[in-house]
Amino acid sequence: MIDRNAFRSLNLVASFRDLSSTDTRKRVLLSLASTQLLVQLSTIPMALSVPSMAEDFGVDVSQAAWTIIARMIVIGSTVFFFARRGSKVGHVKVYFIGVIIMALASLLAVTSANINQAIVWSGSVGLGASMISSNSNPILAIVFGDKERGRAYSIPIIAARIGTLLGMALFGVFLQFFSWRLVFLTSVPVGMFALWMARPLLQYELLKATDAAKKVVLGSPSALLMMATLAVFILSGLHVHEGDESFVSAEALEYHLPVHALFLVMATAFIIVQRRSVQPFLNFGNFKKSQFSMALFSDHTFHMSMMAVVTLVPILVENGLGYDPIVASWVLIPGQFLGIFLPLIAGYYFDKSNPRWIRPAGLLAIASGFVLLALFSTSVPIWVLPILLIPAFIGTHVQRAQ
Repeated sequence: MIDRNAFRSLNLVASFRDLSSTDTRKRVLLSLASTQLLVQLSTIPMALSVPSMAEDFGVDVSQAAWTIIARMIVIGSTVFFFARRGSKVGHVKVYFIGVIIMALASLLAVTSANINQAIVWSGSVGLGASMISSNSNPILAIVFGDKERGRAYSIPIIAARIGTLLGMALFGVFLQFFSWRLVFLTSVPVGMFALWMARPLLQYELLKATDAAKKVVLGSPSALLMMATLAVFILSGLHVHEGDESFVSAEALEYHLPVHALFLVMATAFIIVQRRSVQPFLNFGNFKKSQFSMALFSDHTFHMSMMAVVTLVPILVENGLGYDPIVASWVLIPGQFLGIFLPLIAGYYFDKSNPRWIRPAGLLAIASGFVLLALFSTSVPIWVLPILLIPAFIGTHVQRAQ
């Protein structure tokens, strides 16, 4: 049951006051907030630029979408490696290098002369984002205790939502009246600010790798095998083949079946290697813990749904319904506005009551939003689309705060 007393006693200002009680806690929150803003600016709002980039380079939208796909492949295949690397050498070191890579790659993306260059630099942005994302939560977990992490996690999330909200509004104007290059360029000053905010974290003894962590065997061969396996898995579901974008045509079968088979072989090899290893790169025993597995599943669903909305909605609005880029950005803005306050409330309530229902309810809300969009997106006025997406946005913001 919902703990009504928790909501009655909700005093957000007072509950967050102690989060910045020391210089270390304050600097960690400000640094992670700035880098989460950077990650969101270079990931979610940039998905709006896919149709405009395709038009500028004279390629299909499906080809321009590889700027997003490349980023997701890199993030999905390397995030665990960089988390392990952070445990060994210090989470702040990997995190700081990630900020540098993101800012530099965003600048280079502005200079892209063709779509292939844009894809390469976008993938590099994903590399930096992976280094940041995989080490942000461990940094927070070191500094903040169990009963305050929900609130602590919500601070970077809210900063990210503010950045996304501003990005949605500004990037629509950039794409409508100027160029998609301005969209990428915004990450450069934000990245410089994030570097300035993160620099003091390198000096805190609390955040440096312990002697025991330095002795951990990273297992580079296993890491490379895992990254390659995940990359093949992602590619197995993409239609990078001739002919129709399907799984049943002759061209599709010639591509998908061998790639699926390659993934199964690589996954089997990885599992065998890990189970025989004294210090496995990925400990499968963790999946026996229900809380770990549920948290992993809900976080995966959150990221998948978030990227589906921000990548597919602009294509639906511009290419499917025939509206301008600025309209696509405004369709997504109401959902981002919810992210300014909803994670904060959800994080407070989670710390207060730790309810079992909150994750399943968030997943159900995400599914409901997608069902509504699938059923009614082509038969309602454009201003109704944000309303259809509200359940999905509520679910993603609630999930992100846990």
